[in-house]
Amino acid sequence: MSTSAVQQKLAQAFAFHKAGEVAKAEPLYREILQAEPKHFDAMHMLGVVHLQTGRNDEAVRLITKAVRLNPSAVVLNNQGNALQSLNRYEDALASYDQALAAKPDYDEARKNRGAALQALQRHEDALAVFSEILSTHANNPEVLNNTGVSLFALGRYADALSSWDKALRLAPGVAALFNNRGDALRLLERPEEALASYAQALAIDPAMTEALLGSGGTQRILRRFDDALKTYDHILRGDPKNLGALSNKSVVLRDLLHYDEALVCVVAALALKPHYVEALINRGTVLHEMGRDDAALASFDAALKYEPGNAEAHWNKALSLLSLGDLARGWTEYEWRWQRPGFKSAARGFTQPLWQGEELDGALLLWGEQGVGDELLYASMVGDLVQRGLPIIWEADKRLVPLFQRSLPHTKVIARMTPPDPVTADKIIHAQISSASLGQHLRRTAADFPARLGYLRADETRAKDYRQRLLGDKKRLVGVSWVSKNPDFGVHKSSRLSDWAPLWQAAGEHTQFVDLQYGDTIAERNAAPVSPHHLDDLDLFNDIDGLAALIAACDLVITVSNTTAHLAGALGVPVWVLVPPGNGKLWYWNDAVDARWYSAARVFKQEAGRGWPGVIGRVAREMTS
Repeated sequence: MSTSAVQQKLAQAFAFHKAGEVAKAEPLYREILQAEPKHFDAMHMLGVVHLQTGRNDEAVRLITKAVRLNPSAVVLNNQGNALQSLNRYEDALASYDQALAAKPDYDEARKNRGAALQALQRHEDALAVFSEILSTHANNPEVLNNTGVSLFALGRYADALSSWDKALRLAPGVAALFNNRGDALRLLERPEEALASYAQALAIDPAMTEALLGSGGTQRILRRFDDALKTYDHILRGDPKNLGALSNKSVVLRDLLHYDEALVCVVAALALKPHYVEALINRGTVLHEMGRDDAALASFDAALKYEPGNAEAHWNKALSLLSLGDLARGWTEYEWRWQRPGFKSAARGFTQPLWQGEELDGALLLWGEQGVGDELLYASMVGDLVQRGLPIIWEADKRLVPLFQRSLPHTKVIARMTPPDPVTADKIIHAQISSASLGQHLRRTAADFPARLGYLRADETRAKDYRQRLLGDKKRLVGVSWVSKNPDFGVHKSSRLSDWAPLWQAAGEHTQFVDLQYGDTIAERNAAPVSPHHLDDLDLFNDIDGLAALIAACDLVITVSNTTAHLAGALGVPVWVLVPPGNGKLWYWNDAVDARWYSAARVFKQEAGRGWPGVIGRVAREMTS
């Protein structure tokens, strides 16, 4: 083939290629290479055709040969793209670096380098690359989008949202930007806005699976379980093998306590992809809530085989181990909570060394986390520290300060605030630890639990006053609480006041019931034919010391799993705790461990399918026995 014929054929191939007709361009490039095996342009562009049509191995082979002939910035950039397509990100970075060495202002290679860094989870480095591009091209929507992706991966959801909003002002018709924006809003706990953003994505691209999955997840957050199931079923009608829809549907079915159906969904996902980590975790969680913790552990271990650093798998494994009473291993896994995405209790960030159980020459800074119930539970271990002679500075929810200070007068109890109380920076403090992390040092076996009825002391004067006010001519004072305000699974732990009618009937005329339920209960109390006595002058939510005194005035407390249950147990007041059939996060009420934490507690667990009437009926029979 003559030189002029080669040039003519190359020009024709370029024209087809530029017009997107790669099927017509490819045979022309091949004809040129047959005539001239080392023709650089034909070799390079045929490699690009392979990359565009998904023949990535051949793309790398051809473009690498072209690089040897002419290592220009454009060819090196395409080599990096081909290597990225094979997930060879480190090799791709080397190609982009060479391209930038050849042409320092080559933003296309710089942008692709940032994408490779993202794939390697080097998001801080990727942000530095994108920032450099934006310093001269501030209105680049693609780079703004990529910036948002890295910010999101780093947990900087508000910053990610801002970056995506800027990109949308420049490119308002891009469905992926609305979808990404929905993800950020969902994790910023703005679910209604997240749903609206997903809806905008779907208005542009109705078949966008990511936006449908995001919608389903947000509907679940809003407890619109039926809507979430409809969303996942919509996906599965079009794609019966969609792994995300199958796995996420199992989560919603688990929320509804439909455990058998949840298992069917998640097993279907695993049949399609046995190493699907999210589904393995979901299967383990379903099994855990069914009380099948040995099987759950096997599922979590399978997930960790594929992703050893998966914090969600470690956290759920901790719950199963603790439920089984395997405390030593359970506490170790429990430390992964800090790495869980969206874990609601932030570490305090104190600068003193983490306490490892050693003796100290100075004081120990102890700080609470999670909810008030958790702080009460783990407060049971503080007495052990005092007995060891450790000076304690204890930072707690401000509502718990008077109760904790009274109960352990040799400690210094301060209120949690932001910024922290200046005493937390005192040089006398030689180490710090969260109260929830004490278990790994102080509660590793059943023998580590002291035999004691209660470890907190209520205000005796207030308790005596409440008892005199309420008891009158009755012989027994029983406190009741029927709702959990936990945002994640309180709906399953909560009952209705009307469900408790059998107790009023069973208790007899010599029993006085008193309302221990924090929050606004006036509507329920007014609607009930009979309701417990309510003290209008006591704020059961903010005055926890007052609530403790009221509980201490009682002969018995009957409650669902909430702060009242923990407070009664910590005070050593006899408490009957009513729990749903799914254990959820409530590992401390399991048969293997409940009496260890609260020796005055009895647990009444719902039987599957019988709901609250069944368990309340059992409690009513106990009251008459």
